[in-house]
Amino acid sequence: MKNLLIVLWLGFSITSLFSAPQPETKTLVLYSGRGESLVGPLVERFKAQTGIEVQVRYAGTPELARLILEEGDRSPADVFWAQDVASLGTLHRANRFQNLPTNWYQKLLPSFQYSVPTWIPVSGRARILYYNPQKVTVPAGGFAMEDLVQPAYRGRVGWALSNASFQLSVAALVQQWGRNRTLQWLRAMKANGAKNFANNMALLDGIAAGEIDLALSNHYYLPRTLVSRPNLPIASTTFKNQDAGNLLNVSGVGILTTAKNLQSARRFAEFLLSEEAQRYFVEQTFEYTVIANVGQPTAAPNIDSYRQIAPKFDLNQLDQIDEVQALLREAELL
Repeated sequence: MKNLLIVLWLGFSITSLFSAPQPETKTLVLYSGRGESLVGPLVERFKAQTGIEVQVRYAGTPELARLILEEGDRSPADVFWAQDVASLGTLHRANRFQNLPTNWYQKLLPSFQYSVPTWIPVSGRARILYYNPQKVTVPAGGFAMEDLVQPAYRGRVGWALSNASFQLSVAALVQQWGRNRTLQWLRAMKANGAKNFANNMALLDGIAAGEIDLALSNHYYLPRTLVSRPNLPIASTTFKNQDAGNLLNVSGVGILTTAKNLQSARRFAEFLLSEEAQRYFVEQTFEYTVIANVGQPTAAPNIDSYRQIAPKFDLNQLDQIDEVQALLREAELL
């Protein structure tokens, strides 16, 4: 009987050993569509505070989303950090993200309360219009996107056609206006001499150099630039109330269904929602915080006011980037 008990105890112990959750020892794998120069220091803070090693693959957000889809269940990524909602929506609809704890969403400001259980915003940005105040007078009530095709602005407007945020804003136009009206606007902008620039920083340089007087961009490029170039002749403005040019976009994170380091992945996502990380976004990248009591970036539209003038977009339906690129090609812009 004694020998039988020993055998049973050993069998139970061995079974428990192999069935009990094993500690996560692998390096957390992060696919980041945010640039290393912007968010690398924040990743280093997480590593220092937690002792968790992080292997980061930096690339464009759409490129990484496509890679995750191609890799499928073989993807080594635990966390995907996207620059915009388009790629988050793509992976959400492809069921590549797992549901996140509901209490995380309770931390979010009302402006960032989206009905999406599989990814969570970690910072926000607003689409705005930059202009040279010495050459441009903002109309009473503000600009509308369709004002930019007027002859008065011929050859004076800049955009960055290949930029993911710009293409997302075109997707927003399609959602608000429909495909035909958006195509007509794109063709009218081209006919009015809108100038293409390589990126958003080049747009600011274009205004400063007098190549253009207005530019479609995100709100945070100007305050970042003013740190080192405080005398730039550039100001920013929002669009008219409920105009489709007012788009509140977010960067966000999702944890893959195939994540091999789930607890570490959750700790990383929670860290990005912490007050420390949110202050970093506000003070270093000049983006909007998604939680309360952190403040907002300098030289940026008030987030509550902006939310009121922005149309209601379905962010999970703004992932039609292939269709947007086809639209840009049809307008002979790409």
